[in-house]
Amino acid sequence: MSGNCIVCGEFADKVIGIRLRRELDKLSAIWAPNTKAYLCDTHAGIGYDINIEFIPREDTTIKTEVSSNGNTPVVRIHNISKPVNWDDE
Repeated sequence: MSGNCIVCGEFADKVIGIRLRRELDKLSAIWAPNTKAYLCDTHAGIGYDINIEFIPREDTTIKTEVSSNGNTPVVRIHNISKPVNWDDE
């Protein structure tokens, strides 16, 4: 997978993801969507301020929006398919 860097627009093959892990279960993930937002090699290795805002949804999806420098956000919706706890199955 590859795309354009969200910082400079050049070719990029480093995808940004976010995970929710079960701390007491060997850190297995409840959800872990890739965002479809990419960073190039140059911008993958620099520092960032990352702001994450959690807004509850009425469905079982994770919506990610990633942007940089006022560019149009890259949006993805990911379905939650794993149980919160293994005994919830």
